[in-house]
Amino acid sequence: QMIHFLDRTNLLQEFRHPTMPVLRLLPLTRLKILLCLDDAPCHEIEAMLADVQPAGPGDDFAAWVRQRLATRGLAK
Repeated sequence: QMIHFLDRTNLLQEFRHPTMPVLRLLPLTRLKILLCLDDAPCHEIEAMLADVQPAGPGDDFAAWVRQRLATRGLAK
């Protein structure tokens, strides 16, 4: 099962439709962003970010995602 969940698509599917008890430490939208961040088009990530609410003061998740988007093509 662990090898199966190393594939991001499989892991995202498990979070969407759990087949076993899974602790959701993050809201589904944040999980989807994290799992798609390296591959999805920027406009799709930005659309998902529109639904993300700050978890509290100092939550810089959206800023971190945008920074990652800005630099993801530079690492190759």
